[in-house]
Amino acid sequence: MRSIISASAVLVATAQSPPFLQRRSGEGVTVCGEARLAPNGAIPADVLGTEYGFLERSNQGADPKRYQEICFGPYNASSQVHEPGFGGFSNFAVAQCDNPDGCTVYRVFDTPPVPHARSADPCGYSWSPPSVLADKSQSEYFEAVGVCEYKYAHGGSPGQKGGYLLKCTAPSGFAVAIGQTQSADCEAVDGSNYTVGPTAALQMNIDPSAMSDCSYCKIKKVGGEYPNVMECDGSWAPISCPAQSSVYLEDRSREGVTVCGEARAAPNGAIPADVLGTEYGFLDMSNQGADPERYQDICFGDYNAPSQVHEPGYGGFSNFAVAQCNNPGGCTVYRIFDTPPAPGARSADPCGHSWSPKSVLADKSQSEYFEAVGVCKYKYAHDGSDGQQGGYVMKCTAPSGFAVAVGQTQSADCEASDGSNYTVGPTAALQMNLDPKALSNCSYCKIKKVDGAYPDVLDCDGQWMPYTCPDAASGSS
Repeated sequence: MRSIISASAVLVATAQSPPFLQRRSGEGVTVCGEARLAPNGAIPADVLGTEYGFLERSNQGADPKRYQEICFGPYNASSQVHEPGFGGFSNFAVAQCDNPDGCTVYRVFDTPPVPHARSADPCGYSWSPPSVLADKSQSEYFEAVGVCEYKYAHGGSPGQKGGYLLKCTAPSGFAVAIGQTQSADCEAVDGSNYTVGPTAALQMNIDPSAMSDCSYCKIKKVGGEYPNVMECDGSWAPISCPAQSSVYLEDRSREGVTVCGEARAAPNGAIPADVLGTEYGFLDMSNQGADPERYQDICFGDYNAPSQVHEPGYGGFSNFAVAQCNNPGGCTVYRIFDTPPAPGARSADPCGHSWSPKSVLADKSQSEYFEAVGVCKYKYAHDGSDGQQGGYVMKCTAPSGFAVAVGQTQSADCEASDGSNYTVGPTAALQMNLDPKALSNCSYCKIKKVDGAYPDVLDCDGQWMPYTCPDAASGSS
């Protein structure tokens, strides 16, 4: 952390290009934290037809919580993208069934298993839209979706024989992870190796417990082959998948809540729940506040909240949470900065990104405040950046409904002017990392100095002055 705040004078912050929590709309869209030109990424936009629509951060579909699990759960979409030879996806996107009657998906599986026989689970997690199976033999379908028939070379897991087809209906508004097929290295019965894929064929990774109207049939066999993977030898029979402990996209509600992809017992995590008082409320995946897109940027943008959590000695946060100002009149935040800089002089930017709630400054001298929030006065030991002298305090108003990244203070290793080293923190004091361009009613004052010290960091020596922040290029101060 660098400088911090307080002040009572009106300041209007001008638009900046904030490196922290920046909006990447200029790059197109963001899908699961990845910037891309369009939600479908490298997947052809028309590959799913009109039954589906692609999702992204600003359009998370009918169930934003599910979108979050697909993106950031323990078995998330991007984790299904594998290296060549290892199967799975070669790319990914998130799509939603937009058909009011639901969307039919298919899965080929082995003959009903006998004890100890290898088989593909009828109710597994790998599925395909009908277009991938249409007009294909079973062998062609297996090649299209990278299925090894005897054994997978890398994991040694059994391949699959097929012979049976399962179809189910995904409900309207249901989101799924999709991806084109990565190559898979296979082992044949005789021990030789071969590779299937990669192909443009689409796969879907879906928990079958979410689907309905499931039925299966035996695929029609002709001359020892299955010439049409969608032609049944007899009628469709209903099938019920037993209750499973979901492996992919599991519901972690039993663990409490999820904040920025991290499961925790409560949204505040290790931060005391009452540390911000009644002006703020903590957010989580199921409650993303007044501006879900901002919550997403705080969690997964370029300068996200988890990235502000540093190792001991490196300053910043020791933990994190996401909080929203719930006060109808806005929430006042403060920041201490250096004396107005002369050319070439070191100083903390009055309009930087490190701020504090009033409670962190109350009843403290400037020296006590600096210790509380891990400020080095001369130099930071690890990167050699300048510390800060303080002497001025600024205050601004964050609007009602505005979300911020918050965290308690990590220790910082400092270098004194005589070259000796010392450490400040860690402490329970709360810091906020936010872009000043979102703030209003900013003003600053000179802190009252008594006998060479600043005994009350909130006591002004004179009046509050309005201040306008110039464009800032750094989010670290």
